[in-house]
Amino acid sequence: MAPGPAPGRCFTDAALNNGDIVNCIMTGSLVCSQPVRSTNVETMTVYPLPVITLDSAVVIAGGAGIQLMPAVTGDVVSWTWSPAAGLDNALTADPIASPVSTTAYQLYVVTSEGCHSKATELVEVYYPC
Repeated sequence: MAPGPAPGRCFTDAALNNGDIVNCIMTGSLVCSQPVRSTNVETMTVYPLPVITLDSAVVIAGGAGIQLMPAVTGDVVSWTWSPAAGLDNALTADPIASPVSTTAYQLYVVTSEGCHSKATELVEVYYPC
C-alpha cells in the first residue's frame, strides 16, 4: 500500500461522487515556485460509508443476555464492539451481551475498501425488587 499524503496535503470534499474527474494544481511553499498543472486526468473512485442500524436501547433483566443484531450495509470485513466486557465475542457481528450493569456498546466496522463507521447501542440492565 502506498503511503498516504502528508498532513495538510490531502484534498477532501463531501460532494465528490464515484467517477468524478479532478484536475490537480500543485503549488509549493517557496516564494519563487510557480503552480504546476497536472496534464493527467484523475478519475475518482468513491466508496460508500457503511451504514449501521442498531436498536436505540434494549432492556434486559440482571443475569440475562441478549444477542445484538446490527443491520449494516457494505462489504464489512472487520467488526469491533467496545467495551468487550459482558460480550461473548467482541469481534463478531452479533455478539451476545450479558452486562452486569447498563452499558453503552459501540460498534466500529471497516469495509473491504477501508471505509469505516461506528454506532452505539445501549443495553439497560434492571434488577427486580
